[in-house]
Amino acid sequence: WEKALKEAFLAAQKDLLELAKAEDINLDASGAAGSILVFEGPTIHVAHIGDAGAMVASWNRHDSRLIYGTEDHKPNSPGERERLEAAGSEVREVDEDSFR
Repeated sequence: WEKALKEAFLAAQKDLLELAKAEDINLDASGAAGSILVFEGPTIHVAHIGDAGAMVASWNRHDSRLIYGTEDHKPNSPGERERLEAAGSEVREVDEDSFR
């Protein structure tokens, strides 16, 4: 599943870049986010980009609990900024506490 989910995100990025070029959309001032959850029997596969977080929870009248929650990929967090810059991206503050 890891390979399939990664390929899905890469294909979506390719489509987005093609659309932006065809429609003259400036992606430098834009961001993207998305989450995918695949349920396979008792296993849940999660992939996400950006700050589109996902949570898996269990709820009933007697017991409610968070089973899993993603951590947002925010460009102002040190680890994410390092990862983005190492991949050749530029991280900049476009407004107070708003990074792209």
